[in-house]
Order: sequence, then structure tokens, then C-alpha cells
Amino acid sequence: MSDIPQIFYIKTIIELINSFIIYDNSLLDCNKYLNNLKLKHYYFSKYNSLRYCNDDKFREYIRSIIQPNKISLNLDSSNIRDVSMLSDIYELDLTRCYNIQDVSMLGNLYKLNLLGCRNIKDISMLGKVHTLILTCCPQITDVSMLSNVHTLFLDYCINLSDVSMLRNVKILNLSYCKNITDVSMLGNVHILDLSYCDKITDVSMLGNVHKLNVYNCTNIKNISMLRNIYILDLSFYNHKYMLKHNIY
Repeated sequence: MSDIPQIFYIKTIIELINSFIIYDNSLLDCNKYLNNLKLKHYYFSKYNSLRYCNDDKFREYIRSIIQPNKISLNLDSSNIRDVSMLSDIYELDLTRCYNIQDVSMLGNLYKLNLLGCRNIKDISMLGKVHTLILTCCPQITDVSMLSNVHTLFLDYCINLSDVSMLRNVKILNLSYCKNITDVSMLGNVHILDLSYCDKITDVSMLGNVHKLNVYNCTNIKNISMLRNIYILDLSFYNHKYMLKHNIY
């Protein structure tokens, strides 16, 4: 058994099963074994995530015993260029994959992490992704097609300015997006992070946000309309204003 390659790691709530080996004829009735486990998702190690992408035979075998929409792959910091074969998996981590440019085939994933993918420009086909992480993607300027994303991280997208179409996003991180000036259309966002967005001056339309972070938004002058917000982070806000209007 020592020469049998390890294929993937499985995470459960209590991590009862850390890993197991399937890719060998000596393990009989493997498909039945996997079905009996009734696991919701299968998390591949980085090594086997790369193998899933690059080895057609391996990928075909895995797909014959596991439904693709239960597969989660970790390709963090890899040199992969083509991800078109990953269009029907559940979760994909492409953190710091600098060679990635085309993500148009990934619109059906549940969770997609593109943190630091600095060469990505067009994300128009990702509007159906549930959780989308675009942190530190400096070439992204158009997010108009992402209005139906549930959880969206756009922090450090330094060239982003228009977020008016994101009104239906539930959890939205725009921290360090220093070119954003107008957030008037984001009043229905449930959790909104605007920290270090120092060009924002008017937050009067954000009174229905459940949790709002305006940390170091030093140009906001009036927060009187934010009294009903459940959690409000005003750190480094204009303290003279807060004292005058008894905000403390």
C-alpha cells in the first residue's frame, strides 16, 4: 500500500476523517465506500488539485466516482494558465495564480478565490458565483455584472470606482478602494466594509445596513442617519463631530 498515491483530503465538521486513498485496483468497491460516507464535499490537497487539472486520466477517474460539484481544489500560487476544465466543480482557490487571465468558464462555481490574480480584467461571467473573492485584483474596473453575488470581496481593487450595481450583494468588502466616492445605492447590503475609502463623503443612504465599517473614512461629515445600524465601526472617525452630536 505504500506506493499508492494519496488523492485528496476530506474535511468534515469535526475532521473525523483526515485523508484516505482511493486510486488503486486493490481497493475494491471504492465507489460504494465513498457513497456510504455521504460527505458533502471533497477537499483535494494542492498536489492532487494540480494533478486533477493536468492529468486527463486522473481527472476522468475522479469524476467517475465523485460528482464534480462536490469537489474543492486548492491551486494557490501555482503556475496554471488554463482553468476551463474546472467549470463544474464546487470550490476553487486560485490565490496568487498570476498566469490566470481568462475566468469566463468559472461562472457556475459556488466559491471562487481569485485573490492577487493581478492579470484578471474581465469578470463579467462570474455573476452566478455565490462567494467571490477578488481582493488585490488591480485591473478590475467593471463589476456591473456581479449584482447577484452573495458574498463579494473587492478590497484593494484600487482602480474600481463605480459600485452602483452591487445593491443586491449581501456581504460586500470595499476596503481600500480609494477611488469610490458614491455608495448611495448600497443601502440594502447586509454587511458593508468601507474602511479606508477616504473619498467617500456621504453615507446618509446606508441607514439600513446591518453592519457597517467606515474605519478611517476621514471625509465623512455626517453620520446622523446611521443611528439604526446594529454594528457600526467609527474608529478614527471625526471625533469632534461625534462629541458635538453625542455619538459616544
